[in-house]
Amino acid sequence: MSIKARIITLLLLAVIVTALGACGGEDKPQGPPPECMTDSDCGPYKACRAAKCIVVQTPENMAGNALKLAKEELEKSDVNYERVLELYDEARKHVPNIDDMDFNIAVIYVKMRRFDQAMPKIDMLLEKDPTNEELILAKGKVYMMMGEQDKALEFFQKQAEANPDSLNVRNNIATIYRQRKDWDNALKYIRQIFMLDPAHAGAFNNLGLIYLAQDKVLLSRMVTANGIQAQKNTNRPEDAGLYNNLGLIYLKMGEKNRAVSNFRKAFKIDKTLTAANLNLGHICVAGRDWKHAREHYQRVLAEDPENLEATLGLAQALRGYGELKMSEKLYLKVLKAQPENPYALFSLGALYCDHLYDKKNADAQFKKFLSLNLEDEKRNTQAKNFIEFFECKKVEVIEEKKPTPPPVGPKTEAPPEEGQQPPAEGEEAPADQPPAEVQEGEQPAEQPAEQPPAEAKPEEKPAEQPPAEAKPEEKPAEQPPAEAKPEEKPAEQPPAEAKPEEKPAEQPPAEAKPEEKPAEQPPAEAKPEEKPAEQPPAEAKPEEKPAEQPPAEAKPEEKPAEVPPAEATPAQ
Repeated sequence: MSIKARIITLLLLAVIVTALGACGGEDKPQGPPPECMTDSDCGPYKACRAAKCIVVQTPENMAGNALKLAKEELEKSDVNYERVLELYDEARKHVPNIDDMDFNIAVIYVKMRRFDQAMPKIDMLLEKDPTNEELILAKGKVYMMMGEQDKALEFFQKQAEANPDSLNVRNNIATIYRQRKDWDNALKYIRQIFMLDPAHAGAFNNLGLIYLAQDKVLLSRMVTANGIQAQKNTNRPEDAGLYNNLGLIYLKMGEKNRAVSNFRKAFKIDKTLTAANLNLGHICVAGRDWKHAREHYQRVLAEDPENLEATLGLAQALRGYGELKMSEKLYLKVLKAQPENPYALFSLGALYCDHLYDKKNADAQFKKFLSLNLEDEKRNTQAKNFIEFFECKKVEVIEEKKPTPPPVGPKTEAPPEEGQQPPAEGEEAPADQPPAEVQEGEQPAEQPAEQPPAEAKPEEKPAEQPPAEAKPEEKPAEQPPAEAKPEEKPAEQPPAEAKPEEKPAEQPPAEAKPEEKPAEQPPAEAKPEEKPAEQPPAEAKPEEKPAEQPPAEAKPEEKPAEVPPAEATPAQ
């Protein structure tokens, strides 16, 4: 073959090969395989996007989300503490070492009355930081809530020797001696505090309450007012306990309006203050202001779910609100914890008779009340009358028929009544004035009590007020230090101590309202505050938890008192 023919042949072969390549005859090189098909292929904190795994959440973010939900739960009026513990556990799964988480969990256990779980955590934290005042106060608080006052006193005294600069520990010792009416030892520690800090709010509270317990009312007012001024002079935050206790002093002096004003001032400073909420709740119940009474009692129960005084007050408010089944449930809760609580027995009996029309259960409650043999002839007689004379049936009130209106015709003027001068010519007759409306915020005690219809209740219908004599000597509610704000030192509010109850000036309404007594602001007693749980990263910043209040059931003698109250309400 000639050279020319060979060249043509090679050119044709090249064209054929090129054509075959263009038609896909050759295999293309394959790329890398996809990294993922679903989110589960990527592992934790990642998601599958366009066949690639990308980071969508960090452990810190996940822990922060759990802590945020825990904070929202803690801000509810009906806190689910089990849910809070679950969220704390979830946060720890993502970030195991979160600062202050153990302390927060210990505080939750205290609120749930799980002292056997709270105390080991507090002891573990104290081993790491033996001089931490907040932990010291928390452990003493737990002893007090468990009813072991001797152990609390011994523990505080040892801590005072080991930490001589801890004034709040000394103030708690003064509070215990004051509650025992050991005035000399109480004053000894108060003087020690004033030598180191002349403006210590807890010492002013304790000293004022000692004078109030000794019936030195003017001296008590002077000391408490000086304590309020001392906080201003030293540019310290206002102390809610001082205002609450000043309200108690004004009640003792019979100046109810000024007392209520100071209770409201205390509430404005610290809306979680147990004593102020109890006092305002009792005043609202006395004035049948069920809405605001309910709000104040629910605030107490949000901090201390087992506070029996607030539970009993809320039962009264719900009864007035018309939520009868929930009211019954709360009365039964109080009786489960204190089967011989006279106020719960009497009030539940009246609820069964007047509202639920259950004669059998009503008689059972009144018989239990009579079996207590209380030295109150009036209440015993009322209970007997309920059993013997009341049928506990719903009384239907027959409404009178309205007269038929006269036919429409020309307007005529009615003749003037006898002794009434007709209007002058050109002058209009005066119109009837409508009743004055009660403005919101008016003192509840001044609102007129609603009278039951005559057919429904005879004259001897007993009020659900338990006997005043049945109330043993009450100790005031002690306000723990203001640990709800971690940046502040706990404020120690001592309560008004062991004051015999004065006879109430006004009668309660006919619907079995137990006698209620205002709560007194106590000193900073070993109160654990839930500190914000901090995560290592900024995204996992923990939330703050308000300080908790001492429980009411720790002293079975406590009871609400009729407004105007004369004493502090025991809460511990």
